[in-house]
Amino acid sequence: MLYIYRFLGGFLTVEFYGIYPEKVLNLCAKNGIYIWSAKYKKQRIVCKITVRDFLKLRTILRKSGIRAHILEKKGFPFFIKRYNSRFGIFFGFIIFLSFLQVMSGYIWVVRVVGNEQVPTQKILTDCQNIGIKAGIRKSKINAKADAQELLLENNKLAWGSFNVEGCILTVNVTEITNEKKQAGDAANLVAVADGVIKRIDVKAGDCVVKVGDIVSKGDVLVSGVIETLTGTRFVHSKGEIIAQTKTEIRFEEPLLRTQFFDTG
Repeated sequence: MLYIYRFLGGFLTVEFYGIYPEKVLNLCAKNGIYIWSAKYKKQRIVCKITVRDFLKLRTILRKSGIRAHILEKKGFPFFIKRYNSRFGIFFGFIIFLSFLQVMSGYIWVVRVVGNEQVPTQKILTDCQNIGIKAGIRKSKINAKADAQELLLENNKLAWGSFNVEGCILTVNVTEITNEKKQAGDAANLVAVADGVIKRIDVKAGDCVVKVGDIVSKGDVLVSGVIETLTGTRFVHSKGEIIAQTKTEIRFEEPLLRTQFFDTG
């Protein structure tokens, strides 16, 4: 903390010489001037002192016969003075970084993946209707709720999701096939064995489990009934859910067994 204070105000490495240069130590102590890293060599004293204290000490030394020579200047004031001509570039760079930081909190590109029959522009328009468009703040995106609103906005989609990567929002969709339209009833994905969920990739339906959940055989993993604030939607669940399972294999073997070998 002390170094930061000295750096902000600036400090000097000064060499004192003349008749009895050690008198400078007494003068500093008498006038409340703090110096540090003092070294005596060849009838000269080299030490460090803040800029403010040096200005005060220089006035006192005029009557003492001791001279001072500045060897080194350090600190923020000297840094600014050295790069004064480039300060505009430095300031502009800081503004540029601040601008990038602010802009990184927004979505600037919206793209659609997975559609074949439904036009991309139609899906982008549906996204705009629910408030998802280029220029929206990332914090205003609720991926799960917005995906459900998109399905209600477009009845030709069976599943949708929103993935944010940097300033790009990817809208992943799965279209309803003719076969699904004729079926009409909802279909769930269920667990075929006991296990722990390790990976989830849902294409259609409402996923009711998450990675790390323990499930039993027959448990519903993806529901074909999607409940929203504005209504209920029935779809055929589609996806791939991988779980770690445990299988026990038991067999019995007698302690003693007689076996014959051909000895030639």
